[in-house]
Amino acid sequence: MTGGYPTSQWRGGRFAAALGYEDFTMAEINKLSVGQAIDKLRGKDAPKTKMDQLDQKIDKLDEEARRLRSERHRIERDQRANQNKASLSRRMDEPAGPPGFFQDKANRLMFFVAAMVVLLILVLSIVW
Repeated sequence: MTGGYPTSQWRGGRFAAALGYEDFTMAEINKLSVGQAIDKLRGKDAPKTKMDQLDQKIDKLDEEARRLRSERHRIERDQRANQNKASLSRRMDEPAGPPGFFQDKANRLMFFVAAMVVLLILVLSIVW
């Protein structure tokens, strides 16, 4: 007897006769505890709780938001740099037009002095 069963039942007994085999042997069964079976089924990727899954999604979205924000800042910086270059090149490329009255310091000073004289005359005429 093996394990409480007669050997004839396992080897060449009624199971073998039912299947038509003379030398029939059962496969060995390794018994696992419930915890071991669950661990084996889960493997390394154990199912995560709903909150853990949501936390992972939030972390991924936060990382994506950071990446997009840094990309936006980079693009804006590049656009500002290109605008500055374009405005500088326009100033250099534009032909000098006729100078306006206030483009020269001497003209501005003359205008300021004339305005002060007119203001002074106006105040004195009111006071006298």
